Amino acid sequence: MDKKDLKLVIVDDSKVSYMMLKTMLANIGFTNIEYFEYPLDYIEYLKTVPEDGIDIVFIDYEMPTLNGLKVLRYTKDKRKEVIAVMMTASTDTKVKEKAIKYGVNEFMNKGIDPFEFKTKMDVLANLRFYYYESKEHHKELENILKYKDAQET
Repeated sequence: MDKKDLKLVIVDDSKVSYMMLKTMLANIGFTNIEYFEYPLDYIEYLKTVPEDGIDIVFIDYEMPTLNGLKVLRYTKDKRKEVIAVMMTASTDTKVKEKAIKYGVNEFMNKGIDPFEFKTKMDVLANLRFYYYESKEHHKELENILKYKDAQET
Protein backbone atom coordinates (compact mmCIF):
# COMPACT_ATOMS: atom_id res chain seq x y z
CA MET A 1 0.00 0.00 0.00
CA ASP A 2 1.19 3.49 -0.83
CA LYS A 3 0.15 7.08 -0.10
CA LYS A 4 -1.61 7.29 -3.45
CA ASP A 5 -3.86 4.41 -2.37
CA LEU A 6 -5.22 6.26 0.66
CA LYS A 7 -8.56 8.05 0.25
CA LEU A 8 -8.45 11.60 1.60
CA VAL A 9 -11.41 13.91 2.02
CA ILE A 10 -11.27 17.67 2.52
CA VAL A 11 -14.26 19.50 4.01
CA ASP A 12 -13.64 23.23 3.70
CA ASP A 13 -15.85 26.08 2.53
CA SER A 14 -12.82 27.90 1.07
CA LYS A 15 -11.82 26.73 -2.40
CA VAL A 16 -8.53 28.59 -2.03
CA SER A 17 -7.70 26.65 1.14
CA TYR A 18 -8.73 23.43 -0.58
CA MET A 19 -6.47 24.10 -3.57
CA MET A 20 -3.51 24.91 -1.33
CA LEU A 21 -4.04 21.76 0.75
CA LYS A 22 -4.56 19.60 -2.34
CA THR A 23 -1.33 20.92 -3.87
CA MET A 24 0.63 20.23 -0.68
CA LEU A 25 -0.83 16.71 -0.50
CA ALA A 26 -0.07 16.01 -4.17
CA ASN A 27 3.51 17.22 -3.71
CA ILE A 28 4.10 14.50 -1.11
CA GLY A 29 2.36 11.68 -2.96
CA PHE A 30 -1.33 11.81 -2.01
CA THR A 31 -3.52 11.89 -5.10
CA ASN A 32 -6.84 10.23 -4.18
CA ILE A 33 -8.59 13.33 -2.82
CA GLU A 34 -12.30 14.14 -2.60
CA TYR A 35 -13.45 17.68 -1.83
CA PHE A 36 -16.62 18.99 -0.21
CA GLU A 37 -17.23 22.70 -0.06
CA TYR A 38 -20.45 22.22 1.89
CA PRO A 39 -20.41 20.20 5.12
CA LEU A 40 -23.91 18.82 4.51
CA ASP A 41 -22.78 17.35 1.17
CA TYR A 42 -19.98 15.57 3.01
CA ILE A 43 -22.43 14.26 5.63
CA GLU A 44 -24.56 12.76 2.83
CA TYR A 45 -21.44 11.27 1.22
CA LEU A 46 -20.40 9.72 4.52
CA LYS A 47 -23.73 7.89 4.68
CA THR A 48 -23.02 6.12 1.38
CA VAL A 49 -19.28 5.45 1.42
CA PRO A 50 -18.09 1.95 2.45
CA GLU A 51 -16.60 1.36 5.90
CA ASP A 52 -12.99 1.79 4.76
CA GLY A 53 -13.92 4.27 2.04
CA ILE A 54 -12.22 7.20 3.79
CA ASP A 55 -8.78 7.04 5.33
CA ILE A 56 -8.08 10.62 6.38
CA VAL A 57 -10.51 13.53 6.55
CA PHE A 58 -9.46 17.18 6.85
CA ILE A 59 -12.14 19.31 8.46
CA ASP A 60 -12.06 23.09 8.52
CA TYR A 61 -13.18 24.42 11.88
CA GLU A 62 -14.83 27.65 10.76
CA MET A 63 -17.58 26.94 8.23
CA PRO A 64 -21.13 28.23 7.83
CA THR A 65 -24.10 25.93 8.52
CA LEU A 66 -22.04 23.34 10.42
CA ASN A 67 -18.82 24.15 12.20
CA GLY A 68 -15.94 21.71 12.07
CA LEU A 69 -16.65 20.32 15.55
CA LYS A 70 -20.11 19.17 14.49
CA VAL A 71 -18.71 17.62 11.32
CA LEU A 72 -15.95 15.92 13.35
CA ARG A 73 -18.42 14.57 15.88
CA TYR A 74 -20.69 13.17 13.17
CA THR A 75 -17.70 11.65 11.36
CA LYS A 76 -16.37 9.90 14.45
CA ASP A 77 -19.85 8.73 15.47
CA LYS A 78 -20.21 7.01 12.09
CA ARG A 79 -16.58 6.03 11.40
CA LYS A 80 -14.39 5.77 14.48
CA GLU A 81 -11.50 4.36 12.45
CA VAL A 82 -11.19 7.41 10.17
CA ILE A 83 -8.20 9.63 10.89
CA ALA A 84 -9.56 13.14 11.45
CA VAL A 85 -7.49 16.30 11.07
CA MET A 86 -8.94 19.61 12.28
CA MET A 87 -7.74 22.54 10.20
CA THR A 88 -7.90 25.65 12.35
CA ALA A 89 -6.20 28.89 13.13
CA SER A 90 -8.16 29.12 16.37
CA THR A 91 -6.17 29.30 19.58
CA ASP A 92 -9.29 28.72 21.67
CA THR A 93 -8.44 25.86 24.00
CA LYS A 94 -12.13 24.97 24.38
CA VAL A 95 -12.30 24.22 20.66
CA LYS A 96 -9.30 21.92 20.94
CA GLU A 97 -10.67 20.27 24.08
CA LYS A 98 -13.97 19.50 22.34
CA ALA A 99 -12.19 18.25 19.25
CA ILE A 100 -10.11 15.89 21.39
CA LYS A 101 -13.28 14.74 23.16
CA TYR A 102 -14.86 14.00 19.75
CA GLY A 103 -11.85 11.99 18.58
CA VAL A 104 -9.67 14.31 16.50
CA ASN A 105 -6.32 12.75 15.61
CA GLU A 106 -4.39 15.87 14.64
CA PHE A 107 -4.59 19.65 14.52
CA MET A 108 -3.03 21.61 11.67
CA ASN A 109 -2.97 25.32 11.01
CA LYS A 110 -3.69 26.63 7.56
CA GLY A 111 -0.42 27.89 6.16
CA ILE A 112 1.54 25.10 7.86
CA ASP A 113 5.24 24.81 7.03
CA PRO A 114 5.64 22.26 4.17
CA PHE A 115 8.29 20.23 6.05
CA GLU A 116 6.14 20.02 9.19
CA PHE A 117 3.13 19.13 7.03
CA LYS A 118 5.01 16.32 5.28
CA THR A 119 6.22 14.96 8.62
CA LYS A 120 2.71 14.95 10.11
CA MET A 121 1.23 13.38 6.99
CA ASP A 122 3.87 10.63 6.97
CA VAL A 123 2.91 9.78 10.55
CA LEU A 124 -0.81 9.76 9.73
CA ALA A 125 -0.28 7.65 6.60
CA ASN A 126 1.75 5.14 8.63
CA LEU A 127 -1.02 4.97 11.23
CA ARG A 128 -3.48 4.12 8.48
CA PHE A 129 -1.16 1.52 6.96
CA TYR A 130 -0.85 -0.11 10.39
CA TYR A 131 -4.64 -0.08 10.68
CA TYR A 132 -4.94 -2.08 7.46
CA GLU A 133 -2.11 -4.39 8.49
CA SER A 134 -3.75 -5.11 11.85
CA LYS A 135 -7.08 -5.81 10.13
CA GLU A 136 -5.32 -8.31 7.89
CA HIS A 137 -3.66 -10.01 10.88
CA HIS A 138 -7.01 -10.15 12.64
CA LYS A 139 -8.55 -11.93 9.63
CA GLU A 140 -5.65 -14.38 9.56
CA LEU A 141 -6.11 -15.16 13.25
CA GLU A 142 -9.84 -15.68 12.76
CA ASN A 143 -9.13 -18.12 9.93
CA ILE A 144 -6.62 -20.01 12.06
CA LEU A 145 -9.16 -20.28 14.87
CA LYS A 146 -11.87 -21.47 12.48
CA TYR A 147 -9.50 -24.07 11.07
CA LYS A 148 -8.52 -25.22 14.57
CA ASP A 149 -12.18 -25.43 15.64
CA ALA A 150 -13.00 -27.44 12.52
CA GLN A 151 -10.17 -29.87 13.26
CA GLU A 152 -11.38 -30.37 16.82
CA THR A 153 -14.91 -31.23 15.72
